[in-house]
Amino acid sequence: MRLLFAFLFICLNLSFLQAQEPEVYENKIYKNNLRTVQFHLNNSPISYPIVNLNARDNALQLYFDDVENDVKDYTYTIQLCDKDWTAANLSEMDYLEGFTEADIRDFDFSQRVQTNFIHYSVTFPNQDIRWTKSGNYILKVYEDMGSEKELVITRRFMVIESLGKIQENIAYPSRTDLQQTHQEIDFKLLLNQGVEIQNPIKEISATVLQNGRWDNAIMDIQPMLYRGNSISFDYQNKIIFPAGKEWRPLDIRSFNQRSAQVAEIVELEDGVDLILKIDKKRTYKAHHSKIDINGRYVIQNFDLPQRIQQSNGILNLGNNNDTEDTTDDIFNSSDFTEEDKLQSDYALVYFTLDSPTEYDDGELYVFGGLTDWEIHPEFKLEYDRKDFVYRTEAWLKQGFYDYMYAFVPDENPTKIDLETLEGNWYETNNQYTIIIYYRPAGERYDRIISVWHPRTAR
Repeated sequence: MRLLFAFLFICLNLSFLQAQEPEVYENKIYKNNLRTVQFHLNNSPISYPIVNLNARDNALQLYFDDVENDVKDYTYTIQLCDKDWTAANLSEMDYLEGFTEADIRDFDFSQRVQTNFIHYSVTFPNQDIRWTKSGNYILKVYEDMGSEKELVITRRFMVIESLGKIQENIAYPSRTDLQQTHQEIDFKLLLNQGVEIQNPIKEISATVLQNGRWDNAIMDIQPMLYRGNSISFDYQNKIIFPAGKEWRPLDIRSFNQRSAQVAEIVELEDGVDLILKIDKKRTYKAHHSKIDINGRYVIQNFDLPQRIQQSNGILNLGNNNDTEDTTDDIFNSSDFTEEDKLQSDYALVYFTLDSPTEYDDGELYVFGGLTDWEIHPEFKLEYDRKDFVYRTEAWLKQGFYDYMYAFVPDENPTKIDLETLEGNWYETNNQYTIIIYYRPAGERYDRIISVWHPRTAR
């Protein structure tokens, strides 16, 4: 009997401890009616949400569409987090000025589209909400339903203060078996003159991101050594990423003219279907260098009357050679207009991947910024045993997208494996972000004192 009571006591305590585990905040969309959530620097649609604490002209923009097409009350707040993305042990008054919550007041109705939506936007910091400390932050968007509020969107962002400069090196891994397929990142932090850190080994840590992704981030990296104002993270075979391949392009900026990736445009009474050309696996294909946007996407409409007039009706949508660069014209923020946001329509896009055999030990998904960087049920591919292909369809807004095919093994359903279907080549151009966190002895939150981002590796 005593053993039984002891067993029950242990089980109850384990359940209590599990219930008390702090929540790790992630980028998430919680309702299917919210589409095309974009979060970036002001007027910079393919930037990462990283802002400087003291720069007055730094601002972040959040955009999203609600396809239920009835006006709702959305509010937002921001939460300071520690380096592991759990809530920091500070009250809101310690890191916010103004209000702790504000309304999203800016919204517009879609125009000249078959799929109606309401487009919401907010830019901050603003007169309502301002941060006062550096660190990780989570943006929370709620739908206000009167008696209660429902969390509908969360987005990570970072506020930095500059106490030093990062010197980086993208190198071959020391392991010979990884030298053709992986990239190693070594770096050091050079502290500004007059900045003193008492115990860098215990107070400093780093996180490294590849192409802005958090699913494969290498986190909580401790310094290897320090001397004077130099703190080194020069490890061998530790900060290593699979190099991947250049991302597959998807140009659906026009619903009237086919791009290099579109096989057929089907106009229906209630919308448009875009049938893409059949994709091939790239696991063992040779590397082809081309410009991509490292998995992200932009919203742009080439069917707008003013664009057709400017181009004399001839649009640069690439050709049948998918290795050609078709992204030269998407990096300039001046190319994007309010009309792109409100007059870009939605289409059902059909993906097809050639596969002579079916994978019986895992599932296949389309993956990238278009899936919100997660394994999303909408993008799961099903095998067609008659045609020997995998298929799926997804609802996407007019624009330019990067994507890849991911394999998710049954034995590890949280692993996003891009190597199985895409392969790895050391020469691949990737963008890395290095984040330096600092928590002095006795402090209750993690400051961000330096960031290096983004630069194309190799």
